[in-house]
Amino acid sequence: MLTVGGHVLDDLEPRCVRMATGLALTLSTRYRQRFVAEFGDTLCARLRETVVYAPGGLGSCAVLVERAATILLGLLAEVEQAIWNENEMHKRKKRTR
Repeated sequence: MLTVGGHVLDDLEPRCVRMATGLALTLSTRYRQRFVAEFGDTLCARLRETVVYAPGGLGSCAVLVERAATILLGLLAEVEQAIWNENEMHKRKKRTR
């Protein structure tokens, strides 16, 4: 969104850009932490050496990419659930007022 947002979504308000940037930074940090926890590194050459082609390793970069995508999808699902929970909490608060 941040890369093509101005082209696809017209001009974004500065406030929206700040919010999206903060969220993107938080998500990318969490994704990197999970990736490193799972694979031990982020450098392609080291990943090929220690994860992909090591004895008992994944065997191909495609499998590594698939696993990395699964980590990302899990993280996005958690964010979606947290947003849903937040919305439900706000709905309940409105009903009790």
